[in-house]
Amino acid sequence: MQEEWEAEEERNRIAKENAANEALIRNFDDIKAPKKRELRRYRPYLAEKLQEQEREQFTIEERAKFLHDTIAAQRKFLSQQRSEAIRNRPPTKNQLRNQMMTYLKHVGNFKHAELKIKKFEEVQALYERIKRSNEDFISIRSTEDEGLIKRRKELISLRMK
Repeated sequence: MQEEWEAEEERNRIAKENAANEALIRNFDDIKAPKKRELRRYRPYLAEKLQEQEREQFTIEERAKFLHDTIAAQRKFLSQQRSEAIRNRPPTKNQLRNQMMTYLKHVGNFKHAELKIKKFEEVQALYERIKRSNEDFISIRSTEDEGLIKRRKELISLRMK
């Protein structure tokens, strides 16, 4: 019985130590957390101080060159954004009609004169019809074509039996 009582006392002591350790850890985290919040509050101030120190390190010529390079980079960036916006602009109705007419001339064997007299909606209907027929086209010796040929041969052989 003495051994059981000593073992239980040992377990109770270990449990108390663990609880005390957990409490210390929680208190440490609680103490540390406000410091992190205070650092966040002072970050802009620290950044401003660092920038001021950097400015003091460079001469007037170096600062002027840096400013010139920064402005040039900003201009280049803005011009790239403008050109990208122009490229990504959706085509106008007239541009779209010209693209469809070009496609129909090359793929659909239409003449420019006969397409020019048609309305936009008529040209669009022709374009969609020819585009669908080209998309449904299966090229010779493709895997889909071979599968179709095998199925037809199997159907023929089943009919002959």
